[in-house]
Amino acid sequence: MSAAHFQNYHSPEAHNARLAKIVSRKNRRLAAAKAEHLWLCDLEADGIKLSLADSDKCSALFFEIRELAADILDLDNLQLPVEN
Repeated sequence: MSAAHFQNYHSPEAHNARLAKIVSRKNRRLAAAKAEHLWLCDLEADGIKLSLADSDKCSALFFEIRELAADILDLDNLQLPVEN
């Protein structure tokens, strides 16, 4: 690895770009988990009895949503200031 490549890889702009990709992936997964959780909750609100597997899935999605939201907040705090 050349010195220029090493310096560019560790530049604040490159670091922030890598973080943005990770946050984007986590945001997509968060949106999918929220949609599925909402769908299951709506079924239950409509009076449809959820199976044990669906009930477990709903609980797992709740904790996944909480974890993804916390991860995204933590990653936002890792942004480096960019010098002009």
